[in-house]
Amino acid sequence: LKDLSVNVGLRLESFEQKLNTDTIEVINNNTNLLPSLNIRYSLNPNMSIKFAYSTSVNRPAFRELSPFSFYDFDYRSDIQGNSNLKNCTINNYDLRWETYFGNSELFAIGGFYKNFTNPIEMAYVIRSDAPLFTFVNSPGAQVAGIELEFKKLISNNKSSLFNKMFINLNLAYISSVIDLGETTNEAAANRALQGQAPYIINFSLNYLDPKAGVSAELRYNVAGPRLFSTGDGQETFPWYEVPRQMIDFNVSKKISKKVALSVGVINLLDAAQKIVEDANLDQKLNNASSDRVIQIGYAGQRIFAALTWSLR
Repeated sequence: LKDLSVNVGLRLESFEQKLNTDTIEVINNNTNLLPSLNIRYSLNPNMSIKFAYSTSVNRPAFRELSPFSFYDFDYRSDIQGNSNLKNCTINNYDLRWETYFGNSELFAIGGFYKNFTNPIEMAYVIRSDAPLFTFVNSPGAQVAGIELEFKKLISNNKSSLFNKMFINLNLAYISSVIDLGETTNEAAANRALQGQAPYIINFSLNYLDPKAGVSAELRYNVAGPRLFSTGDGQETFPWYEVPRQMIDFNVSKKISKKVALSVGVINLLDAAQKIVEDANLDQKLNNASSDRVIQIGYAGQRIFAALTWSLR
């Protein structure tokens, strides 16, 4: 069994969270045993199959737990916490096949499954004045998906410029379903978990020349339409974030052994941040008569330059 390795872990977390005001006291104290299991089987020196299991806990942040409202200027709405929120427990399962070739080149494909108990979501509450968002627990949710990862030199010819360039590609297709429970007020029987994109694409083109002390990276990523906030489908409706293309670029040059200069730009395309209301509850944003645009905003580009000095 020299090709098989097994690692078993058990983590004990004791957590204490207190929120005290003149009118309310919130205490979130708990102790969690979090097991983990990692199994790796080597088919040959460059190929292996991996399985991983772990339990994790997502605890409410103070903003989500605090029963006071504050105004969010980005979305022109009030956000209020919920002191009755419960911790969310997640069981994670991952299975992955991977093979290495060449100079740190990689191809891998895998699947994952996550089972949520008491997931925390942001919900839209209708009011006569500004909209209000708050946080609620649902009984459970399930997320499953497949993922592909690929890393490859553009050229294996060591005398070629392209031998210093490589691509990184990561693709994920994700399906999520939430259990709303029998007492839910939502009209839709099934929907995705709030914040979970149905697909994610990450791509980067990298250049690395250790001798010249030069490195550069061009990154591209896009995520599918994500549920921004939930609605009951009667008085309030789900809001979705429309996919937007993101491109970042940076280049770094070592001036000496201890000094390096980096320049770059973040959010080069400055794609619009668009929020759309899904009034017909079909989880698609292509119906102009029912899918109303709530907000369009721009984060802006950020250009930076940095000079770093290392003590070593």
